[in-house]
Amino acid sequence: MPTILATVSLFLSLQPAGARVSGPDSVLICMAPVTAQMVGGPGTQAVTAVREAFASYLTGPTLGVVTMASKLPAQAREEAKRAGCKAVLFATVKQERSNPSSLLGKVAGRVETQAWQVAARTKSAATKELVQAAAKTARDVAGSIKSKDELTLGFRLESPEGATLASGNDRRKAGSDGEDLLTPLVEKAAETIAAAVAKP
Repeated sequence: MPTILATVSLFLSLQPAGARVSGPDSVLICMAPVTAQMVGGPGTQAVTAVREAFASYLTGPTLGVVTMASKLPAQAREEAKRAGCKAVLFATVKQERSNPSSLLGKVAGRVETQAWQVAARTKSAATKELVQAAAKTARDVAGSIKSKDELTLGFRLESPEGATLASGNDRRKAGSDGEDLLTPLVEKAAETIAAAVAKP
């Protein structure tokens, strides 16, 4: 049976200022709708997982994330200006399967373990909720990963004026069914993004 690739974009309304988990003087990053291309079905879970994973890593005393509804880059930048964001984050995720006959195994337990370790290091109840939500959606995505699948995460961070502040395109290959490929990809990208917005 041929592999079906489904591409979806999830349009999320801009969260109200009170909904973000960050300090009052934190740098805000506006996140545009994520585009996902997953093997064998809708990418809605992947879209949610990417959004929540970035939110969990880019939320803290000096950082905050709000999601946007605008799909067109020009409109996303304008929305970011109106929201007071320092940068706009565009992200894509793509799953490729090189071993379609592989049987789906159990989801790797370390998906949830990693998330709980992060949650344990923060005192903020709201941030813990973000981390736990990200763990659940990452686990859902891992459930669709088979051995030798490749997951690619691309991102571009722009200023509201359109200047590129940072970008990246990284991939990981699964060594086993159910491996969490998304979390380490997002973590690496988030480190680059946090460093970029910290610059004057």
